[in-house]
Amino acid sequence: MKKTILVIVTVCLFGLSIFISGYTYYSKPKVAYVSVSSLYNEFSYKLEMETKLKNLQSNQQMALDSIKMEMKILSNGASRVEDIPKENLVELQQMQQVYYMKEKKFSEEYNSFSQEYNTQIIKQLNQYVIDYGKENGYDYIFGANSEGSIMYANEGDDVTKEVVEYINKRYNGNQE
Repeated sequence: MKKTILVIVTVCLFGLSIFISGYTYYSKPKVAYVSVSSLYNEFSYKLEMETKLKNLQSNQQMALDSIKMEMKILSNGASRVEDIPKENLVELQQMQQVYYMKEKKFSEEYNSFSQEYNTQIIKQLNQYVIDYGKENGYDYIFGANSEGSIMYANEGDDVTKEVVEYINKRYNGNQE
């Protein structure tokens, strides 16, 4: 009877140890990482916003170039202030003030839009990574960058390519 109880206890302990080791093995968190710079630089929304900023900058530069051209016409190509006709000098000085004010305004506007776009891009990017992690059963997705967040990682855990594809599909309206 003691041997039977001992065998039953041994079998139960053995079974329990197998269960615990199996549970521990299969309950490890699912972890991956992404290259933050690749993710950001290849995001369609970022590329779209970049194009908008370039167009804004181009339009602003055209406006400034137009003022420069008018100033050149008023100065009759003179290289010295003394050579500029007196009737054009006051108007030329006013145009210079307008030019510098517009240049400052355009610079501030560009910086403001750039900062706003960057904030929007990062917010959307973070949401898509969260969605990707949830849909694919990840417990953690780390961001690898040049600031030392992850000093080494197995390349097999790099899901950057998959996440870039996912976020661009989501951004472009493809929900799979």
